[in-house]
Amino acid sequence: MYWKKLLIKNSANLKETLKRMDEGAEKILFAVNKDNIVKGVITDGDIRRHFLRHGTLNANISQICNTKFVYAKKDCKKKDIKKLMLEKKIEVMPVLDDSGHIIGALSWPDIFGSGSFFAGGNISVPVVIMAGGRGERLAPFTKILPKALIPIGEKPIIEIIMDKFNSCGVKKFYVT
Repeated sequence: MYWKKLLIKNSANLKETLKRMDEGAEKILFAVNKDNIVKGVITDGDIRRHFLRHGTLNANISQICNTKFVYAKKDCKKKDIKKLMLEKKIEVMPVLDDSGHIIGALSWPDIFGSGSFFAGGNISVPVVIMAGGRGERLAPFTKILPKALIPIGEKPIIEIIMDKFNSCGVKKFYVT
């Protein structure tokens, strides 16, 4: 039910909205009326554009939020949601019932998996790992091992990095 933390009354001012965004981990809030019907979506980008147009902190978010937002219906198929999120570059999407009431929200990890940004994908771009340097900040450890081979837990740093990229589908690495 983390999505309930993303709700804000559409009568809130911008100062209150910024405070709520700062408290949460997402860069988005759903502006709802007293009946929890979503009236708009406000992102950190909407707020930046507001300030660039010389807006104030006292502005009401109903004047700033995007009222033509993308959302998923409760019976929407996962493949359709994936397509929408990729096409529109949406990180968090509200889920609405037929009356416009918010009943949930889907984040990128919900749809694509929590392991990585490209979970399950296959990236054909090689990764370059820059492992050079004198290692002065990690001395005296680097007198024995290069930085890339210093263990964190059971694995050397370079192996941890490669494992993370490998889980995203990366198969080709260059170490410099």
